[in-house]
Amino acid sequence: MKKIAFAALTIAFFFVLLRFEEVSSKLLDQVVECFRQGQYHEVLRLTERRIQFDHDDILMLRALAFLKMQEKERAYPLILELSRHSSPLLLDHLYYLYLEQLIQEKDVEKIIFWVKEMEERFSHSPLLVRAFTITAKGLLRLNAPRQALSVILRSFSPSLLGEEKGDTWLLLAQSLQALGYSYETIWILRRAYQDFPQRASEIRSLLKPILPNLKLDSLSSTEQISFLHFFFTLGFFEEMKSMFSQIVTEDLSPSLEREYFILRVRVALRLNALTELEQILAQKKEKNTEEILFYQGVLAERRGQYSQAIRFYRQLLDLFPRGAYRFDIYKNLTSCYRILGKEQEYVRTLSEIISLFPQDGSLQWELFQFFYQKAQWDKAKEIAQKMVAIPEYRNRALFWLFKLDTGGSQDQYLQTIIETGEVDYYYVRAWQELKRRNPSFFKVPFENKWPGLKVEEAVLSSTHWQKYQLLRELHLLDHAEVELLFLHRRYPSSLYLYLELSDLYQLKGDYRRSILYSLYLRNRLPQEVAYIPQKLIRKIYPPFFFDFVVRLPYAQKFDPYLFLALVRAESSFQVDAVSPAGALGLAQVLPSTASWVVEKGWVTLKPQDLPSDEARLTYFLLRPEVNLEIGAAYFTYLLERLQGNTYFAVCAYNAGPGRVDRWIKQLPSDLDAFVEAIPFAETQNYLKRVIANYFYYSLLYWGDFVEN
Repeated sequence: MKKIAFAALTIAFFFVLLRFEEVSSKLLDQVVECFRQGQYHEVLRLTERRIQFDHDDILMLRALAFLKMQEKERAYPLILELSRHSSPLLLDHLYYLYLEQLIQEKDVEKIIFWVKEMEERFSHSPLLVRAFTITAKGLLRLNAPRQALSVILRSFSPSLLGEEKGDTWLLLAQSLQALGYSYETIWILRRAYQDFPQRASEIRSLLKPILPNLKLDSLSSTEQISFLHFFFTLGFFEEMKSMFSQIVTEDLSPSLEREYFILRVRVALRLNALTELEQILAQKKEKNTEEILFYQGVLAERRGQYSQAIRFYRQLLDLFPRGAYRFDIYKNLTSCYRILGKEQEYVRTLSEIISLFPQDGSLQWELFQFFYQKAQWDKAKEIAQKMVAIPEYRNRALFWLFKLDTGGSQDQYLQTIIETGEVDYYYVRAWQELKRRNPSFFKVPFENKWPGLKVEEAVLSSTHWQKYQLLRELHLLDHAEVELLFLHRRYPSSLYLYLELSDLYQLKGDYRRSILYSLYLRNRLPQEVAYIPQKLIRKIYPPFFFDFVVRLPYAQKFDPYLFLALVRAESSFQVDAVSPAGALGLAQVLPSTASWVVEKGWVTLKPQDLPSDEARLTYFLLRPEVNLEIGAAYFTYLLERLQGNTYFAVCAYNAGPGRVDRWIKQLPSDLDAFVEAIPFAETQNYLKRVIANYFYYSLLYWGDFVEN
């Protein structure tokens, strides 16, 4: 009986324990949901009497709630309590959040102490580099560059990748600059530019205040020329002019003297200082060197003396038939002959350079266009047939072979484009032509199948995966990103992690990166997956902001997916995108255009709504709802002005309606020929991207693509 009673008691206790765990689990779910919703006071209320149970989880959630409420003093004892336990899951993230608040309070000693604590306790945490980074930024703002330098130097590690490495280089440069180490700053910025050329604008802004007072005389000759090359790359042409006087040419070796001469010439050309260029050339003792003759030809060409330029170029080819400038000489010769109207010489010279550089498709395309414009169809067709062998020109050549073919094989060219599966502008045009010729034709470049990607066991069993899952559930997305990127670096072959990164960035509102990781995944699908999954294409061409766009008062005047196609081409849905020309946000709106649209009364905004201060105006125009409303209103105006022609309106959005008005008068009336004749390469490529985007959006969300 005693054994039976003991067994019954054990079973009862087991069920009580299960019931307790069920209640505890429900409580945790409720607390997590409150945390997600930002109801931190409710988190504290729910956990007040449960501290003795589920100790680590409850303590962690309470500490997080206090930190989110900016009450670090109340979070501190909880963090210390957790620190005494074995290894609470998110302890390093609690330390990081606490560090952020110390930085906000601007206490240098406490900041440095705490970041050292993190370094000692979490030496392998993926958060550590970010902790060093935010600490260095905070110390620089607090005018403590020496301490910032010490911190950022500790962040260097072979494991640094991507933006973390770029941030580290730039923070190191900022620290050195603040301490007055100008030369060292330049060396660091040059290294940063080599690794991260996409961050050129940040590097320029750091370099700009150094250059006016920079003295080169303490550098070796090699270092001087190296610096000048770097400044040229970043476009500091005016600043370089004053630096040239600091160079002692007698100290230069022949090779360095040649580099110095070419730099001076190139700066003069960039500034269009032709008189200065003439003086530079006249100072050279040797008159028949390859460089002198070439730039004599360039100078004559810039001055409109095309016959004289041709003589220099021809002399160069005679003296240096395999010289370093051969390609540029031929290109400049063809330009001179074309301007002078010497068609035979133009064709002969262009044919010569094509024979020397057969893989340069741009040269063959230029010759094709000449024959096409002259209605020499057979010669144009011959060139197009050769271009098919150049991968990046394949679809273009096939499409124009279709345009030129008067026989019965036209559809064959179009079908060949479709069979490649490479969707570009010419694929879209081939698709349109096949549908026009055969209304029953319908093909989509994706399939409604999914390869069934799964989380690898190694990823699934990782503590970092558990951290990621919990942080995402708590909606601490920046912290979740750190853990997921760490896993991605550790398991680079995991396709599932690309998908997860795309989803996370979409959740964060970082739409550009969401698209990028979907593109990475598409390019890494195994060969046995012979199709492009529709689900993945939807992530590459997402309907971000569609619901907002369709609610605009003039949305019925254009296809909202056409506008999304344009936005994707403009910014890849990067909300805070700023172009070198000052265009802002999702739709890349210029402040001047915004003011004009608002003054016209085409949007709900009033002129008084626009801030007068430039910085505040920039911030205002970066707001998605403001930016999209103005961009859509302007695009509507362009469509109406250009009689609803999609191609013309898209071109006008990029190049301005005035230019497009002139192009309509000057360029061919055939729409395909018009596109190829657009004189701005940027506008031509932009139009092609928008049309290809529009094709995908239409098929994915409308189910068809209607001809323009």
